[in-house]
Amino acid sequence: MSERVYTPEDARRESCRDVPAPHGYSQWKGGSICMDLRCECGKPSHIDAGFVYYVRCPHCARVYALDSVIRLLPIHEPAVWPADHCEPKTARP
Repeated sequence: MSERVYTPEDARRESCRDVPAPHGYSQWKGGSICMDLRCECGKPSHIDAGFVYYVRCPHCARVYALDSVIRLLPIHEPAVWPADHCEPKTARP
């Protein structure tokens, strides 16, 4: 079975399909991102950049589109959050 490779337009459409619940959608607005990555080649990398919509693996040169779907992982709230900035923000209905 061959690996599915997306065009940029296909990647945008695919991000809206078969999304496991719970989830959220990020609206990429060109802000900066600091992200650790692990490519399909298995090697880790890191990016600190602005206006990132696609990333290229520095090891194998495979290119990925950043998906807009973000998994929401349920947690048990601690009695005390480790820092003020860690406290959850309440979403609007």
